Amino acid sequence: MEKYEAKHSKQRSTRQLGRSSGSEGLQQRSSGDSVSFKTMQESGSKELADSLDYRKTPEEIEKDKYRSELIRQAQAAAKQHRERQTIATRRVATKIPGISSDTGSISATDVEELLAKKRNINGEKYVKESLFTKESGSVKRNATPNSTSSAEKPAGSVQKNGQKRIQLTEAQLMEARAKVEIGRRIAARKKARSFKNIMAGLLVGLISLMLVMGMVFYLLIGVGLSPKLQTLWVTTAMTTNSHKWLATAIVSEERIKEIMEKETIDDSNFDTDLDDEEAYGNIDFGDTRTPGEREDQYMNRGYGKLENGLYMKVVSGKGWRGNVMLVENPLDVVLTQTPTQGTKGTTVRRMVELAGGIAGVNGGGFNDGPNYDSNGGKVAGLLIINGKLINPTWDDGGYLYNMIGFNSNGRLILRHCSKEWAKNNDIKYAVSFSPFLIVNGKGTVPEGSTGGWGIAPRTAIGQLPTGEVLFLCIDGRQPAWSIGCDLDVLQNLLLEEGCENAAMMDGGSSTVMIYNNEFVNKPSLGHERFINNAWVVLPRRFVNSYGE
Repeated sequence: MEKYEAKHSKQRSTRQLGRSSGSEGLQQRSSGDSVSFKTMQESGSKELADSLDYRKTPEEIEKDKYRSELIRQAQAAAKQHRERQTIATRRVATKIPGISSDTGSISATDVEELLAKKRNINGEKYVKESLFTKESGSVKRNATPNSTSSAEKPAGSVQKNGQKRIQLTEAQLMEARAKVEIGRRIAARKKARSFKNIMAGLLVGLISLMLVMGMVFYLLIGVGLSPKLQTLWVTTAMTTNSHKWLATAIVSEERIKEIMEKETIDDSNFDTDLDDEEAYGNIDFGDTRTPGEREDQYMNRGYGKLENGLYMKVVSGKGWRGNVMLVENPLDVVLTQTPTQGTKGTTVRRMVELAGGIAGVNGGGFNDGPNYDSNGGKVAGLLIINGKLINPTWDDGGYLYNMIGFNSNGRLILRHCSKEWAKNNDIKYAVSFSPFLIVNGKGTVPEGSTGGWGIAPRTAIGQLPTGEVLFLCIDGRQPAWSIGCDLDVLQNLLLEEGCENAAMMDGGSSTVMIYNNEFVNKPSLGHERFINNAWVVLPRRFVNSYGE
């Protein structure tokens, strides 16, 4: 009871203090003039009105002030939120065809109808958002361009066809549409970011893979963890005119020199044996087979018959493909040159056409230009055609050339000789190139060596003991078709065919085989390059010693 009396005594003291404030309101009240509490509030005397409310304690007045402040803040936040929604709604509306940026002149119904029209144009079934429905998934709207504001049309529900539908105000409709559109845009951005992340991941993975492969490549070839691959890489690069840097960039000069000395063929002690005067003086090479027997032998060895004593077969091995052309009569083989010798080369196809031939392959070497863009106009080394010396025409001091030639009897002769020796020993056609591959039935590539020329397209010429001439072309520099071969493959293939003498011709992009004005092989460039000379097969024009 004492606590209760003390509490109410304190409250009475506070009220007495309020009554003794001397304010005009108190005087009016004490004089019997009634002043309403509402009037004081409207006149702005909120604190005085609170003090005159005998039913409220000071603590209650403070709570009212705090509550009023919270209400004010909530109203301000709601207003700001509505302004943001209005801005978002206008941005969405401007993206819809037919709505201008002045969204104030467009009603919610117009926006809804334009959205529906846009979807129908895109061939989509217009389904109203489930966000606006309770049961049927549709919305009932009666808004028109002259509709009243959302404050005048509160949301509610209507009955139609036994279904309960929600009726939205214009502001609610626009707000919902804005939310849907914003959601779509957010989803689109997420999708775009996802695609970018995937592409970035792929790019990083590809770069990482390339770095790993580069490191493995350097270890295997540059460092030499795989001597076989290192040898193959060095010999392939160092025997080209313009790509030697592929070897020098990652392999030391000492190692390159060591590999080339070991792998390069030394054919200086190999020359065709000319002691058998009877064999080399006999045009039929001592062959006693009948035409039918020879043809049966060719067919049994996999050749297909063409015409004019020509036979052809396809050969292949690990990573390479090629073609072998067999010419039955060696006297049908001639050497031709570009018609603009010393100035400009031409193609094998053109030289075959000018000679009246039916087939042909590229011949000996020629000098490349400073940028390895030679047009084939200048021959390199020895060149004899129909017994006439074409090159060299100057005093060469008795230089010894790697001569690959035919004498007047059709015998293929391989010899290190001077131009004088060739002129004095019945050489009718001759070019220069190296190395010799087979001499007197013996291969020149040492056992365990690749030949030292690396992997590339190759051309070779050979002759059987019975006189038939073989032209061999191996395609290269085309991974999906054929990468080419080194000289050991070339030599072994010609030995298997039975060649007694054989030599390599110019190769690389010069390697071409023509028959009936068409490519037999697949040139590495996809087309022919200009070269200086070519071996051509002429149609059979006479009866030889075989009676053919």
